[in-house]
Amino acid sequence: MSLPRFRKHIYMLLSGGSYRDRLPLFAILIGAFVLRIYGANFGLPNLYAWDESQVVTRAMRFASGDLNPHFFFYPGLYFYLLFVVNILHFVIGRLVGVYHSAAQFGGLFFLDPTHVYLVSRITDLPSLGRVAST
Repeated sequence: MSLPRFRKHIYMLLSGGSYRDRLPLFAILIGAFVLRIYGANFGLPNLYAWDESQVVTRAMRFASGDLNPHFFFYPGLYFYLLFVVNILHFVIGRLVGVYHSAAQFGGLFFLDPTHVYLVSRITDLPSLGRVAST
């Protein structure tokens, strides 16, 4: 099956057709999501990609009040998404009793940022969009 024909087939699956026709695509997406969750803690607390620390640190820096990422290698919406998700992470942790203050959350980020990187890696759901498009 040639590549343009394959893309046409995927487009037809996404735009119409029965549930039975879409089942293989959904199975692939669910498999990709499970693998993404399974490998999310790989290498933590060490980082192996140069850009991961840049993205997460700049997203966390929004808490200082400056909402400009000063880093335009990636689209800005992704930084804001990570910031909002980490705010939710803090709020839920505060309600459960894991974090007692924002200062403690920030201090833990500098001592052992594993919790923030893990939440940020799980948030990378656009990777499923890349799986669906290929």
